[in-house]
Amino acid sequence: MLYLQQTGFSNPFQFARNIAPFYPVFLRDDNYQILYDNSGQVLYDYGDGQGPNGATRSYAVFENPVGNLQYDKSQTTNNITNANLGLNYEIIKGLDFTYNFGAYLENTKNLQFGNTLGGTSSSVGGTINMGSVFKSTLNHQQLLTYQKKLDQHNFNILIGHELNKIKSDGFSGSKQQLLLPNSLSFDNAVRITDLSGNGYEYAVEGYFTRLLYNYAGKYFFNANIRRDGSSVFSPESRWGNFYGLGVAWNVAKEDFLKDNTVINSLRLKASYGQQGNDNILLDGSTRDYYAYQDIYGINNFGDDKPVLSLKKQGNKDLKWETSKNLNAGFEISLFKNKINLNADYFERKVSDMIYALPLPPSNAGSYVKYGNIGDMINKGVQANLNVEILRSGQFQWNVYGNATHYKNKITKLPAEQRNTGLVSGLFILNEGDDRYTYYLKKFAGVNPTNGDAQWYRTAVNTITQQEETTITANYKEATDYNTGKSAIPKVYGGFGTDFTYKGFNLAVNFAYQFGGYGYDDIYRTLFHSDTYASNYSTDLSKTWTPENPNAALPRVDLTSTNQNEHSTLYLIKSDYISLQDVTVSYQLPDGFAQQAGLSGLKVYVTGNNLYLWSKRKGYDPRTSLTGVSDPYRYSTLSSVSLGFKFNF
Repeated sequence: MLYLQQTGFSNPFQFARNIAPFYPVFLRDDNYQILYDNSGQVLYDYGDGQGPNGATRSYAVFENPVGNLQYDKSQTTNNITNANLGLNYEIIKGLDFTYNFGAYLENTKNLQFGNTLGGTSSSVGGTINMGSVFKSTLNHQQLLTYQKKLDQHNFNILIGHELNKIKSDGFSGSKQQLLLPNSLSFDNAVRITDLSGNGYEYAVEGYFTRLLYNYAGKYFFNANIRRDGSSVFSPESRWGNFYGLGVAWNVAKEDFLKDNTVINSLRLKASYGQQGNDNILLDGSTRDYYAYQDIYGINNFGDDKPVLSLKKQGNKDLKWETSKNLNAGFEISLFKNKINLNADYFERKVSDMIYALPLPPSNAGSYVKYGNIGDMINKGVQANLNVEILRSGQFQWNVYGNATHYKNKITKLPAEQRNTGLVSGLFILNEGDDRYTYYLKKFAGVNPTNGDAQWYRTAVNTITQQEETTITANYKEATDYNTGKSAIPKVYGGFGTDFTYKGFNLAVNFAYQFGGYGYDDIYRTLFHSDTYASNYSTDLSKTWTPENPNAALPRVDLTSTNQNEHSTLYLIKSDYISLQDVTVSYQLPDGFAQQAGLSGLKVYVTGNNLYLWSKRKGYDPRTSLTGVSDPYRYSTLSSVSLGFKFNF
């Protein structure tokens, strides 16, 4: 999928969604003819009054992503050195010592150039932003392996140690007011607007051992245990112990199945394992490498005196988040391998979940603090089925499909949040509910007399002392409710078919998801009450007007800014079926290829992301794991390609 990380007007997809369709891309004169500069290059309309009759744009003045793509520049240079060294020494027969060393060095340089011709950058005389990051990763691994075979007993024992160290240093600067309009030199700009530098160090060390055993290729057993330490945590909480066990039985090798004509292979398997997590994200993308330490920012409030402000409060009691994974299933092939089925039951328990702690109101969002807040469990089943429908001569037809169903549940929260839950954006974490249960104001319909949006309000009646639910048009008075609806689908997976006849082949693949809910925030924002002339949804015709008093959507005007605020009105089923890809190919006869001096020639056409069936046109549930649509992200682009494969 294509995810654009820019926000604001610099994101072309967000800009295209929101700008009204009557604004021109190119600059035009009073007769609406496209204008060009002295060198013959087309000029772009930035909505700053240079257009026909001096008209200005009320939305995104000084912005034109099409023009910026032509005149702005963005360059990234990566210099990478990757070195690996391995040493193996056989101490005695069956006992080997291995030392592995790896070094990864990366020097990244970024350049962002904002032109002087148009756009926001032109209002400050052009901009140049430069940055560089040097990152080094060193890995040391020592392994001692012993292998032994006694009759039909096979043993493999491993003892090991590894150390991984990462160090990163970065520097960036921004300048404005260019002298030469096309020079990318940093010295070409004269006004310094930002200079910053940062870095981090990270280390994780582990000691581990593993046993592999099988008897006669029928019975398999493995066990492992490891002890890991991470510099993310304080010395008192740095180390965690994790282990795993696994068994398998190759039933097809037993005598009672040796001559079975129905069951060609059968394997039973089960495993349990633990895994530690020290990956803490501060803002969704930046990793916290100093979780137990306070992090301060140095600010300049205009008087050139450095002022410290707390950005993140450390927690010395923070420890590893642990995943405990249980899997049990089977693999079976039937009727001369024409039917192949894999099925598994799984449980994933997460204990000591790392999450942002609720802080007192006095914090006012100025800093964050992370802690181990509780436990969570995922449990479900997944299956993969492949069926050979027909195989006869040069004709072959297969169908396949897979499905996964699981449930998520919060099993433990801190005592102070057990009654109230823990609110996270549009979701609430409650014991007994899942991680992605929506927490929203409930939409109560449209007032047919004036088109006001209405919501439910639950409060204690001061006279009866009983809770009562009423309807209000005041958004601030409306109550937030646990909706009981989740972003987690009931089932998801894919299916497809593969058809071959002589040299022709057709492969079709679909993906699907059913049973969850999404929040279409893009749709919501397209009913805005802003004063600028930006785009609206085509469903504007379904909003309330005096001529349409029974409309399902509330009135849109320039004064009632709460009409389209967050509520259950914008919850939508996240079900979808997508035609992921289709490939048609033809293997030309050998004689034809040989005449061209080739041993083989194949022609193929492939289409990707060709169609999506979803609840609402324009809503793509695939772009977000949480079901919330993001105006700065765009769904997977459709593509069709033609290719040739030559064999010489």
